[in-house]
Amino acid sequence: FVEGIRPQSIETKDGRRELDYPVKKGVFRRFCEEAQDNPRRRYVLILDEINRGELPRIFGELLYLLEYRAESVFLPYSGEQFAIPENLYLIGTMNTADRSIALVDHALRRRFHFVPLKPSPEVLRTYLEGNGYSEMLWLADLLELVNQRLTQDGIEWHLHIGHSHFMRADMDESALRLVWEHSVLPTLEEY
Repeated sequence: FVEGIRPQSIETKDGRRELDYPVKKGVFRRFCEEAQDNPRRRYVLILDEINRGELPRIFGELLYLLEYRAESVFLPYSGEQFAIPENLYLIGTMNTADRSIALVDHALRRRFHFVPLKPSPEVLRTYLEGNGYSEMLWLADLLELVNQRLTQDGIEWHLHIGHSHFMRADMDESALRLVWEHSVLPTLEEY
């Protein structure tokens, strides 16, 4: 993610092959360099399902730099100095219904702000209206009703049915039936 060693086979002067271990810049380091070269632009890196990886291993020295943006560190492989530019923003998404969220340690939690994005019938309603599905606005009412019922049954909001199930480019009665039978109902039956 930041940098690493990448083995490669190289040909020597006498025609033999040897293994070499050059240090390669990772995707995050290259992204930081681009942001540093363009300080007037904003750069955003989205890490989906951030809690699924072994974060201290992935981030390494980056954990320190996330909290202390004005600081820099020397990278372990290249020995070069590295900092995160002020114009680079990191967004990590997590599904709070996922049991692996408990594995996110407190050291990482204090380096990010947490913003809950709850299931929203209004978001679904806006999507349906804006994408020509006005005849299916009842879906937003159904989503609200289902989630109200889950609340009455003691199911916490992070386990409610999300609006994204129904935000499809091909949403019609047939697609809805598939979503309901293969995504929503199995979830409800599990609860």
